Amino acid sequence: NADGTLRREIDVQYDVHYADGTKLLKGKTTLISGSSSGSRMADGSTCSTPDNKTSWRFYGNRKIVDFAISANNDIVDRYNLADGMPKVTDTYHNKYMDLILRDPAQVATHYTISGPGLNNSAGAPTTLIAMSPRLLRDNALFAGKIGNAVDWRDIDGFRFCRVSTTNGNFAPAASADCSTSGVGGTSYGAFNYATPAAADTFFNGLGFVIGSVYTINVYNDTGWQTVNGFASRTPIATMNYTLEQLPYSAVTVNAGSYPELTNATVTSVVGATDTSVKLAAQVRNKTAFNLDFTWLAPSSALPDGSRFAVADALYFVQGPTPAAVSPNTWPRSRQINQYFPAPTATSFTMNQAALNSNIGTPNFGLVELRFSNRNGNLGRIQVTFD
Repeated sequence: NADGTLRREIDVQYDVHYADGTKLLKGKTTLISGSSSGSRMADGSTCSTPDNKTSWRFYGNRKIVDFAISANNDIVDRYNLADGMPKVTDTYHNKYMDLILRDPAQVATHYTISGPGLNNSAGAPTTLIAMSPRLLRDNALFAGKIGNAVDWRDIDGFRFCRVSTTNGNFAPAASADCSTSGVGGTSYGAFNYATPAAADTFFNGLGFVIGSVYTINVYNDTGWQTVNGFASRTPIATMNYTLEQLPYSAVTVNAGSYPELTNATVTSVVGATDTSVKLAAQVRNKTAFNLDFTWLAPSSALPDGSRFAVADALYFVQGPTPAAVSPNTWPRSRQINQYFPAPTATSFTMNQAALNSNIGTPNFGLVELRFSNRNGNLGRIQVTFD
């Protein structure tokens, strides 16, 4: 170290086999023995109180932000919020990569990412730019813009900027207008396809390849305020991320490797017998309720031999705040209630509290079961209302 002390570092790779049949493969961590002098802290500063011990201890990744890419397969059952009736296209299939950068230390304002599969409208590789959720919540330039929510959490993922208010969820960074057009989501891939085969075809044409390296530049300045403003700024950190998994074939997963939602009943709601009608009413009226639902465990292993286990259950509702001009404008408020059934469970009761008063009139709601193979692949069953 610069101060003359010594440190030994050992990088450890490990596998974990869980009792529920899932596996974590190629887990990684770093151990150190000796002095931590010179270490970079989460905010980018140098450790001012290093220790010097002969014992081995966890070192962390020494990165100022957390970044990960997960590979996702979704099945979405869609209903009208107004009456609970199925949409004209009542089931969608999604296959995509979720690119999540989190900044719990509140260091960064925005970041850019480039790498294979992230393409512009002409199909050529491009760079994307994403904004911090705390700026989307607090910065005056985002007031009333798409993506402006009053209750974004500091641990939420950064959202990709748009080029206009009608262009979808992302745009090339060189043309994206963050402060004028707002932001979309965190995901890139195939969305809203009526068949699994169509989702496979679109996603496979994007060019995501296992082993590809993605470059992430992290900024803490105001370069996001003008189009392409980041190009003249110096990032506070640059990271490389190697892609280690892709989503499964939607066709294959739907043929028995995916959990199946079999029954859902709202147990404390009196009225219509149709579950979707009851759920839509609950989203609209914002009161507390209980939801019992069951699902069939996958009948076959995933294509790579691994299995899905239950990760969590989610009830999510959003709507414009009383300050918004109309139901389709911003700012909005979001309420997320997360639950954790056992990994091998096939049923669960969700005890949902009443929605917060910041949500004026809900315009979207969902119930979700999320499954994981613990190795970077996620599967979701969603029931949505809009």
